[in-house]
Amino acid sequence: ERRFTLSDDPRLLDLAGWTLDFAHSDYLQFLAEAGIAGAVILFAAGLVILLSCYRVWKMPLLGAERVQLTGALLVVLLPLLHAFVDFPFHIPALAFCFAASLAVLLRIVRMLREKNDF
Repeated sequence: ERRFTLSDDPRLLDLAGWTLDFAHSDYLQFLAEAGIAGAVILFAAGLVILLSCYRVWKMPLLGAERVQLTGALLVVLLPLLHAFVDFPFHIPALAFCFAASLAVLLRIVRMLREKNDF
């Protein structure tokens, strides 16, 4: 008996009559494709960026500087939260906007760190 599946690829997981071909989460999909080593590298890069932002956040900043840092951080974090339930980084325009926003955030962090490192 032939049942409907999303693909005829035998490497896909067949679970209770359902064929699963995507995890529907960028993080789970990345883990499935890159393995533990890739996930560790991705996690380490994210951790370095977050720690850098946290160090700057703890510095004495002017109100406008803190608003600038907060805004840039939110613009970067929102797509990362969205990636738990969808594939936002598979859409080229969103991936580009995320990369540009991350570059802006890192530039703000660097600028504020240099300014406050007398």
